Amino acid sequence: AAGLDEALLREFTAEVERRGLTDRVEITGPLSESELAERYATARFVVQTWHSPGFGLSPLEAAAQGTTFVIPTGQGSAELFRDRVDGLMFPPDDADALHRAVALLVSDPERAWEMGRSAWRHARAHASWTLRAKELADALADAVAR
Repeated sequence: AAGLDEALLREFTAEVERRGLTDRVEITGPLSESELAERYATARFVVQTWHSPGFGLSPLEAAAQGTTFVIPTGQGSAELFRDRVDGLMFPPDDADALHRAVALLVSDPERAWEMGRSAWRHARAHASWTLRAKELADALADAVAR
């Protein structure tokens, strides 16, 4: 629950309390890169609920630690991964689909683990810095050639 504005944080905290989840939800505030990597590595899965037209690093960060994710379709990182193979994707504004995806990973830890391993392998093969640097170099060479 990092990065929430104060009003949203109060609302979120109240909902956690209302649902009796205070023993299962930790509101940390900002985390260092190493703390964040440790959290990703020890999670069964990661949930990102906001729909952003930007890239969305959470799924890639989770995959780098071998952890699967639940994310809305339409964000840039959703294009990198395969739905139901590396992670689960749901249509934005479809709370029922989000709930089903979370329930599936909660009820099937082995599937969550397999999807996390798949996400790690897929990210390693398709999203490494070496690969991105080569794509950039190729694009620049193409632009210069034209």
